[in-house]
Amino acid sequence: MMEAAVAGLGFAAVFDGYVQPYLERGDLVEVLADWSETFDEPYLYYPSRRIPPSPLRAFVDFVQAQRRG
Repeated sequence: MMEAAVAGLGFAAVFDGYVQPYLERGDLVEVLADWSETFDEPYLYYPSRRIPPSPLRAFVDFVQAQRRG
């Protein structure tokens, strides 16, 4: 989605933290700022302290890896 937006193929609605480098470089510009909600990154809550099922654990690991860059 980000590659498509940078290529000028359309708009992308993404978390602020993910798009900031593109905005700083001038690759993308913000539109409809008055309509945007501030939300830096995803948060995930699950109902117990036990290790979540494998698919959820894989998703959590993926998101954490993306945050670390």
